[in-house]
Amino acid sequence: MFICASNPTALEVSEKAMRHSFPYLEQHYLLAEEELWPFCKNSLDLVVQNLSLHQNNDMGIAFSRILESLNPDGVLIGHCYGKYTLEELKSSMYMAEHERSGGFAQHTFNFEEIASIGNLVDRVGYRLTSFTEKEFIEEFESAFHLFDYLSMHGMSFSENDSRDTVMKDLFLSCAAIYNLLYGRKYTPGTLEEASADKSLLEKLKDATVIPATFHVVQYMGWKHDLLKQQQPKERGSGGSLESFVDELVKDD
Repeated sequence: MFICASNPTALEVSEKAMRHSFPYLEQHYLLAEEELWPFCKNSLDLVVQNLSLHQNNDMGIAFSRILESLNPDGVLIGHCYGKYTLEELKSSMYMAEHERSGGFAQHTFNFEEIASIGNLVDRVGYRLTSFTEKEFIEEFESAFHLFDYLSMHGMSFSENDSRDTVMKDLFLSCAAIYNLLYGRKYTPGTLEEASADKSLLEKLKDATVIPATFHVVQYMGWKHDLLKQQQPKERGSGGSLESFVDELVKDD
């Protein structure tokens, strides 16, 4: 089993977790990314891609590199952030920056719609593809706690042509707009009420929190295998609808 990451810290964290959970498996750890995929053609049976697709400059190259490395009938299973991820933060940052500079610079990664990801996977050459999506709402004490969370998880955005600095008053304004538009009273869920400390829940009873949306797209695609995978019949080889119905009636 190979575990890959483009960040040394993330690779170290993954190694500790994987060696603890799967000590009986032979494991190899590599600093690598999808666009510079280090594996040979037809060398892997399964690739699991977990919330890293948005970090690539060209998703098409990333998908094609993985497809080349898969054995026939090999499969890619992955998750990536969708278009509606951090939509509250993006709208708050837009209003704050537009008010101060009269324009808006991109501060997050590019997040794609599920249709765009599906079209790209099909166009690259994957077969028997499937896609699902789901939204998760996480709550934070303030926008600054969200900023800190995103920074720790490598979600800070950096582009060669982006502005060098961001003024402090922009973050202050964004946090104020975020709290004004989306702030709400904390309401513990059923699981939190059952497992959390009662004194902590009492302390958070009247606290104001902000929601952050994480839109996750799940995708799956197989590499073509003429022998193992079911193939469609040749065009024009099917009979008419009437003959098909007649066959069903005869079987009954």
